[in-house]
Amino acid sequence: MKYTLADKKNLFVKTDNDGKAILLIKSSGFQVFLNKMAVYILNIAKSYSDTDDLMGALCAKFPDVDKRLIQNDLEDLFCIMNVYGIVNFDLHETNNETVIIDDFVTIAGDTEYRILSDFILKKCLQNKDCYIQVSNETYYKPISLRYHTFNNSEYYFMVFRKGLLSLVIAINPPGLNSTVYNISGIFFPSDIDRATIDKLLKMGIDRICNEYAGRISKIRIALQNDEGDLLKSAISHLHFTKECTLLSENPNGSLSLYAFFI
Repeated sequence: MKYTLADKKNLFVKTDNDGKAILLIKSSGFQVFLNKMAVYILNIAKSYSDTDDLMGALCAKFPDVDKRLIQNDLEDLFCIMNVYGIVNFDLHETNNETVIIDDFVTIAGDTEYRILSDFILKKCLQNKDCYIQVSNETYYKPISLRYHTFNNSEYYFMVFRKGLLSLVIAINPPGLNSTVYNISGIFFPSDIDRATIDKLLKMGIDRICNEYAGRISKIRIALQNDEGDLLKSAISHLHFTKECTLLSENPNGSLSLYAFFI
């Protein structure tokens, strides 16, 4: 896969005597700790623009090391570098093969945070029909999404339609002695029709139920009384039940709690 590295002027590398290093990203202040192999990969990556060529150079340098180990090190490093914006991949690279991809759902991890961030920020954040509890763009930067997941505060279920990310469900895991998972966000672009939203939302809910089978009793969402009709229609089709209404719950008015019982 083709790749480009970030402007080296935005990076500062401090190498220790043992060959390990700290990589500082000047624009954000983030620090990435690198082992010796990662330091070497980062240094020679500047001389290439394709991961296949880079992999070939690494295998030639370390002929006695299992190629699978080298491949894993390269993939792990590039995933982290991609999250931090140090490396960018050419996602429009194509070949002559025709690939048919079914609809599927996956949970966001290191290989998806950049895609997830771009999807929310560029296609969804301004869509008034989405269910958005946090409108701050920084909250949806790749490194922030990774932080939320690593700290078990929010998980992201990404629903793909014909290979393209089309809808995301963000959930908060339950607290101690609770089996209720709360939906904290539903993101989709404005050009998706209601029937497709219903289908994709059902796929996401089904995956959440399967992922936490035995640990989940219901999935809850809290909607403002004046929240968009599209979302209310979608959760109604999924058989969410209105549990209660909390009067004057916040400055915007009352909240209604809806639950999908497992």
